[in-house]
Amino acid sequence: MAKSKTNSMKSSVSHPSIGARLLFHFLTSISFIYVFCWHFGSEASSIEKSKGFGWFFKYLTFCGFTFQMIAFFVSFLSDLFPQANTANFLADNLSCASFLIANIITVMYWCLLIITKDPVDEDVRHGQLLMQRPPFWLSIVMHLANAIVAWMDILFANRRFSKFSLLAALVFGFLYCIWMQICATKNKGYPYPFLNALPEPEGLIGMALVGLSLILLFFWLGAKVASISKGERDQKVLKYY
Repeated sequence: MAKSKTNSMKSSVSHPSIGARLLFHFLTSISFIYVFCWHFGSEASSIEKSKGFGWFFKYLTFCGFTFQMIAFFVSFLSDLFPQANTANFLADNLSCASFLIANIITVMYWCLLIITKDPVDEDVRHGQLLMQRPPFWLSIVMHLANAIVAWMDILFANRRFSKFSLLAALVFGFLYCIWMQICATKNKGYPYPFLNALPEPEGLIGMALVGLSLILLFFWLGAKVASISKGERDQKVLKYY
């Protein structure tokens, strides 16, 4: 009986509160779903980036945002059904992969915005924006808040950052490069203006290598932070022995 009580106490200390995780993943899920559904509305349809082959999915930002939305929803289901091993496996690996993707999107967006001093994902032709620009809140949500909640997820959940999650992020990046090339062929130009100004194929290869380097960097950082966070929780367990 005492052993059972000790194990229960160890579990409650070494893992974040299931209630906190459940609430966090519920709020992030419904928030991401709301923003995703917003893109089907009339306001979004008046934005130039919605035009052409690929719709909003021709942008890495929207593909990554959709991937992260799925990861948070699966994590929410995993919190609801903690005994479901498949859900736990998918939640962990999808969340770790989306952590890498979200951080890459955020870093590359703001770096390119500062360097080029032009909207990174706007359709710019002859120095003028076509049609309506996206609302300011949308850029903040998809290029900043996405990374913030990805880091928060590490604190609310015990993420392992397995090789499978790294592979998932690499496959995502590879498939997006192919998809972007298809969209560029159909639309007579890349969805990102700065890529159209770079020589081919050197420009695309260079950006792919930058993306690969960032994936490896954030995989190391994420694993390190997750390990430290888990270590601090495990240290608390020792107080009961």
